[in-house]
Amino acid sequence: MQLNLSTDYAIRCMIHLTLKREGDSALGISKGIGIERIHAQKILRQLRQGDLVTSTLGSAGGFALAREPETISLLDIITVMEKSVYINRCLEEDHFCNLTRTDYCPVRKAYVKLQQQIEDYLGSCTLTKLVEDLNNPSEE
Repeated sequence: MQLNLSTDYAIRCMIHLTLKREGDSALGISKGIGIERIHAQKILRQLRQGDLVTSTLGSAGGFALAREPETISLLDIITVMEKSVYINRCLEEDHFCNLTRTDYCPVRKAYVKLQQQIEDYLGSCTLTKLVEDLNNPSEE
């Protein structure tokens, strides 16, 4: 699985809004993360449709997190932004396999385990944890 660039920007938008608890405008967010305002607006629209941000119109309006940052994970954001979060097509709901072997395929069984580990890890990475890591960088 390789994330789209817009998903990376969405994560950065969400971190920006975590740091700016009172919210920010699309222009402020775009400047804060270093992308064009039009791209930020498109991403913020998707995040709003996914119930991760709220928006308020008017001169004092802008965008804010829809929930507390400790309840929003990377998995939440990625799920809103990507068509699929699965590492292989056979893990989709319809279990599609061009070899029609999903019931007994040993490779699929390995993919299922890996997929669960990925989802567990991304689900544990909350905005709060990401901001804590931002404030306390470690050498990796």
